[in-house]
Amino acid sequence: MVLKLIPEMIKKIKDLDDAQKVIGIYAKEGFFKKLKNKFLILGSLFTYTIEHSLQSAISMKARGYGLKGKTRFTKYKFKFRDLLLSISILAFSIFIIIGSSNILFDYAYYPNITPIATDNISLISYLLFFLLANYASILHIKEKIKWHYLKLKIYPSPTL
Repeated sequence: MVLKLIPEMIKKIKDLDDAQKVIGIYAKEGFFKKLKNKFLILGSLFTYTIEHSLQSAISMKARGYGLKGKTRFTKYKFKFRDLLLSISILAFSIFIIIGSSNILFDYAYYPNITPIATDNISLISYLLFFLLANYASILHIKEKIKWHYLKLKIYPSPTL
């Protein structure tokens, strides 16, 4: 942590120095004026360093740093469902690429609007593209619904 702090402090000193120059504090000449400005930067740097160290300490405490029996990371194993998801995303992508190369997604809006293809292969390609493009949103909605029902199960609403 200390070795990471040194480059951060050097960068912060440069940022504070540049900010002082931009607002015109260094426009005045004189050794004592410049020295006073450098001490102001140093004071700001110490304030930033203390704030940053407090935030790091709070974050580490919240994550359970130093507690007995806690690990520093979680091992995620590649499971069978991950393999199925990877294969399905790859298959969807290949089908969409093949479909788009066969001019299924050919559409023009200038000078005339062309009709959208509505044959079976095009509709399947549109659906697969929609699912692939919105996969993260679909997962988010699924998790929201799951948490809603779990919350109802844990904290049932009072009946009169």
